[in-house]
Amino acid sequence: MNAKFANLLGLRRINLFKSALAEALHAPQSGSLGTLEVVVAVLIGIIPLLPGAFHFSTTQIDFPTLLVGTATCLAIIYRKRLGITLPRTSNWKSALSLTHTGFALGCIPAVFLMVIAPDAFTQVAQLKPHAGGVVAEPPQYMFLRILLSISLISLWAGITEEFVYRGLVTSAVRRWKLLKSARLRNILAVTLSSLLFGLSHYGTWGPAFSIALVGIGMGLGFAYLAIDERLLPVVVYHVAFDFLSLSFAAFFSK
Repeated sequence: MNAKFANLLGLRRINLFKSALAEALHAPQSGSLGTLEVVVAVLIGIIPLLPGAFHFSTTQIDFPTLLVGTATCLAIIYRKRLGITLPRTSNWKSALSLTHTGFALGCIPAVFLMVIAPDAFTQVAQLKPHAGGVVAEPPQYMFLRILLSISLISLWAGITEEFVYRGLVTSAVRRWKLLKSARLRNILAVTLSSLLFGLSHYGTWGPAFSIALVGIGMGLGFAYLAIDERLLPVVVYHVAFDFLSLSFAAFFSK
């Protein structure tokens, strides 16, 4: 195959990612967890799904935000209790490169969704300016206000969701001693955490976008394994994706 064409397709990056992932899938994990410990970790991952399952009548408390924050605190505490360390990222270039490749592969379902149902990416009316009001807000202030909201939402979602789904659920399930095959544990860990990740957005984004997020979750999950459970590079790409997708929906959708 022509070298330029291969570079255009990113085949070299994909091969490097496949090699790192294959090594991670078969490598033994440090420590092992019992079934009860894994179940508790998964239950913590289910907490952010509760707003979609139950409708709260009160408007005094933002229950979705409260539950996500609670799940994140529990994930950090429980992860430490399980003895799962948080490796430092020393080689950022390699870690970001592998994360980028995994994330890009995970975005393939989202790309198909954009072609088939582009409206699924524009359901963020809460970030758009509403007509009416006593005092008209200057356009530059409105732009900055929306941009600040998008930035804060992206940071919050990227940090909290990665600690819950990759940092806890994926790390716990891949150490489940009931399953003897390291490859099976890793695949189950990524699949389960990705499903929970997608379902947690069902109430806000709807079924189509949730399916796309399962794919993105799998891309981030396998990238998380390929870089030896270094969480910060995955958080960076999650935040960047949320910022770009929310910005597109807020500023470029009809």
